[in-house]
Amino acid sequence: MAARSLPAAGSADAGSLLSATNGSSATPKPSPNSPEPRDSSNNRAFPKSSRILKPRDFRKVYDEGTRMTSPSFAAFLLRTASPESGEPPHSPHFGFTTPRALGKAVVRNRIRRRMREAVRLEQHLFAPGWSIVFNPRRTTADVPFESLRKEVARVAARCKP
Repeated sequence: MAARSLPAAGSADAGSLLSATNGSSATPKPSPNSPEPRDSSNNRAFPKSSRILKPRDFRKVYDEGTRMTSPSFAAFLLRTASPESGEPPHSPHFGFTTPRALGKAVVRNRIRRRMREAVRLEQHLFAPGWSIVFNPRRTTADVPFESLRKEVARVAARCKP
């Protein structure tokens, strides 16, 4: 039997193949100093500084806040800065919880992404000095996105000073 060998590194056959790392791509890469293009939907950022991340902060909102329900989620609202205190109110803080009862990780992550985007688009309606935790229901995965945004706007209307 004749043994098959791979083409040598210097042969014409080996040089005609482009590897994923060495080959040139059709789209040029942006330079590190150039700003990323933004479309109109990304003009309102949703930074981590405006999110509730610590378990003790979630617990405080659950224990001291009021509950508001809607068909797609339950929202827990807590006013954290009062006008009498004299200190300037912080921007509203948002938290998102997705219990395992909603489904597997893929479903929970999709629900969380939809909720976060609806809140991000409507965050300008929320008054400063509030902490809000959204606890979505299973229907959040299937409800039309515009309906979800309207429900978030309804929560924002309740958070007026």
